Amino acid sequence: MQDIKDTAGKLELSFKKELITPAVIDKELIDWDAMELRTQEIEKNLNIILQDGEDDIDSITELRKEIANSKNELDNLRKEIKAFLEKDSKALNDKFSGFIKRWEAVRKYLYDLEVQADQKRINLKKKEMEKLKKELAKSLVIKELEKFIIDPAKWDNKTCKMNTIEADIQEQINRLNSKYNSIALILKGINEKIETKIQIDDIINMFDQDQDYIVKYITEKEKQITDAEETMRKKAEEGTQKAIQAEKEKAEIEKNKAVEQAKKEERKKITKSYDTTYKTKSVEITNDNYVTLQVKIPKHDAKTAKLLKWLFKRKNIEYIKL
Repeated sequence: MQDIKDTAGKLELSFKKELITPAVIDKELIDWDAMELRTQEIEKNLNIILQDGEDDIDSITELRKEIANSKNELDNLRKEIKAFLEKDSKALNDKFSGFIKRWEAVRKYLYDLEVQADQKRINLKKKEMEKLKKELAKSLVIKELEKFIIDPAKWDNKTCKMNTIEADIQEQINRLNSKYNSIALILKGINEKIETKIQIDDIINMFDQDQDYIVKYITEKEKQITDAEETMRKKAEEGTQKAIQAEKEKAEIEKNKAVEQAKKEERKKITKSYDTTYKTKSVEITNDNYVTLQVKIPKHDAKTAKLLKWLFKRKNIEYIKL
């Protein structure tokens, strides 16, 4: 960088009024005493009051116009004298303004250089801070917590040293680890009471909030899960009872069907037996109302014999066992 020189410091700037001759207006140009008297005469018109029934509007209008003309003449004179007196001072003011603008251009240029240099310093410092943060973040319980380490604006200040920044980062890491362990312990106790577990990974994005806020969220989540699981349990119990009842009814129906089917099979069997095994030995018609039958049944078929005996008795049929 080139040598910086304050060449402006060699210029002596001070106001010396003895070197300036103020403008003096001769009495022949303006007689201020006469001006005061004339003004007082004009101000007396402020006491004019309109009287009812008097028509003096024309005289008031004429007086107003006369004063207005005099006022305009006085104002024009003021402007002429002002322009004459300011002619030299304007040139002086323009010279001052020109130099001030040129000096301001240099000041702004140097200020911009300051900003650029400070930004370079901040950028280099940020690289060092990021490197330091990455190294210290290895002590975090989980890597996902690193994004919650904040960079306070004070770290950019020249007066903020790296050892201070390191202490701040370590303090944030300790707080994050403590919060994580505390939340994990709370979740462990809650998850022992519910089937649908609350995972800490599901709330890790909330770690920029206060711990009380996170605990409140977990408590509300636990209640939602508990209510849902209780509802599901009741529905499951109702469904189980319905299923048991339906199974019982189904079994009863199947049982009845089986019994009925067994009876049908038994009747078919008996009918078939009559058609095949038990054939009539002889048939004798004794009169118009009775038929005499002779039936031969194997000795081992006692069941059929009992059935026929029961049938004969029920129908009042006479039979003889030979």
